[in-house]
Amino acid sequence: MEWISALLDTLVKPVLGWLRKAGEFVVHHPWQTVKMAVGAVITGAVVTAAVFAVNFFTAPVRIGGLDVVGFCDHHGFTQSSVESSSCHDDIDLDKACGWTYGTPGLRAEFNGETLYSADCVDRDAASRGGIDNMTGYCHSKHKIAAERKLHVEGVIAGPDTIDEGRWICRADADPTAVCRFNYPGATQARQDPASRQWSCYGPQDPALLG
Repeated sequence: MEWISALLDTLVKPVLGWLRKAGEFVVHHPWQTVKMAVGAVITGAVVTAAVFAVNFFTAPVRIGGLDVVGFCDHHGFTQSSVESSSCHDDIDLDKACGWTYGTPGLRAEFNGETLYSADCVDRDAASRGGIDNMTGYCHSKHKIAAERKLHVEGVIAGPDTIDEGRWICRADADPTAVCRFNYPGATQARQDPASRQWSCYGPQDPALLG
């Protein structure tokens, strides 16, 4: 078959020719061959040691636990949850009414059974309307968190009924972001599968922790 012959000419014959020349070099230059082999071994060992050293000294190590409470407190939140990786606090609906209409002294009254039925009224019991931007109020209340690009929103915690639920301002507390806040040199957060506990990891050299 012509294509087989062409393939042999293209691939196999050059390889066989290289092997023949290599064999002749070994026969005529045995000492040089040994030196080349030793050099190759030493080079390989040096490269392997260098790779190991880089991996060893740059591999992140545990530098401390996750302080979600401190992170949330710094951003103006009174409550935190490690399980849900979040910061939150209750919303004062009277203050939310005042912010919504730019009028201090308003109070929130419910005209239904759900938390969505809050109505803002003034001192004369005249209605100004509802609260239509609870997330906007939370951004105003937690300016530092909003400026630092935390995902801040106004949400209902629990059922949406007046007796069982409540409005809260909530912000994500991403574990890695919390670690970087707790330890300036931290690079990542890891959760232990067994204990479900979070830890912060960073460089092995303490000088790199800032």
